Amino acid sequence: TYYENKDYRISKEVREMEQVLITSDGSLLEDIDLSPATVIEDVVQNIATILATIKGTIPYMRGFGRNRETEGRPMPVVKNMIVSDVFQQISDYEPRAILGEIRVEENEESDELNDILITVVLEGVTEIE
Repeated sequence: TYYENKDYRISKEVREMEQVLITSDGSLLEDIDLSPATVIEDVVQNIATILATIKGTIPYMRGFGRNRETEGRPMPVVKNMIVSDVFQQISDYEPRAILGEIRVEENEESDELNDILITVVLEGVTEIE
């Protein structure tokens, strides 16, 4: 059984997996694999790339990445904006991902003012044919 999603035919078959936490700290991109062994590894790496990329920094893909236009806004508003933006980015650029939740919290390990840590909970992946 299939359903249409943009230009893709996506199987409703979901790969069984444990939840994977993907954070915006870039730790998953330290040893990037240009040929991941599994679809799950590919999806995790792609989401980590989305979280680590600032919108407007990739030539010919200016819409790819996180929006940083949140300065000067209250933290509850910033959190909602980030969750919405990250969800849309993952929907657009990694439609195989089945998301559990997106968490946003202030990054206490950073020296930068208003730095945040985004955690995406990946619950599964689908195959694109």
